[in-house]
This record gives sequence, C-alpha cells and structure tokens, in this order.
Amino acid sequence: MEHLDEGFAGSQDCRNVVKNGYVEPKNATTEVALTNEEKRVLKEACKKDKRALFFIFQGVDESNFEKILDAKTSNEAWRVLQKSLQGVEKAKKVCLQTSRAKFEKLKMKPSENVDDYVI
Repeated sequence: MEHLDEGFAGSQDCRNVVKNGYVEPKNATTEVALTNEEKRVLKEACKKDKRALFFIFQGVDESNFEKILDAKTSNEAWRVLQKSLQGVEKAKKVCLQTSRAKFEKLKMKPSENVDDYVI
C-alpha cells in the first residue's frame, strides 16, 4: 500500500479511503443513531470510496479487472490487486536472476572475434 499512486489517489482526495477503507453502518438502526456530522462524514467517505473504485476499475487491464470485478470497496480492490501483482514481481526477480547468471557465464572463445557479431 506504500506505493499507492499519489497522482491517482492524491489528486482525487481518495488515498485515505483506499488505504484504510471505511466502515459502513451494519444496519438501518445503527445509521439512524448517527449524528448529522457522522452521517455527513460517512456519506463523504462513501463518495470517495466509490470514486476511487471507479478509477481503479478504469486503470486496470481486462485480466486484472476480472480479478477485482466483485470488489465492493476500493480498499478491497486494491488489496486484491496487490496480492495478484506480488506473484508478478517474484517472477520478474527470478527471470532477472536467471538472465544475470546466463550473462555472467558468457565468454568468448579464443577463436571468436568481436567483428563476427557486429553488423
């Protein structure tokens, strides 16, 4: 979550709700018991969350969209994306390590000349 894009969430004033989520009242009775200020804050958090969820949906490719399609909150969608992309990062590291090892093993044979490889 530490890499939550400032350009996206910061400009939309949604970073906090994406990062921490927000708590909806469990039922109508709980919501009725809220003060007007608490209702206003809750409504604002809900609007920010829906806005952030919309922008997350807009910013992912089709395969990632399918992963987060059932997310009800921006926080939930963000966590799903983080978890799915962790595997990609691990695969990149393994590929890089393999390529580095192959590169380090490359050596010219005495009979080879650099000019053989220059176009």
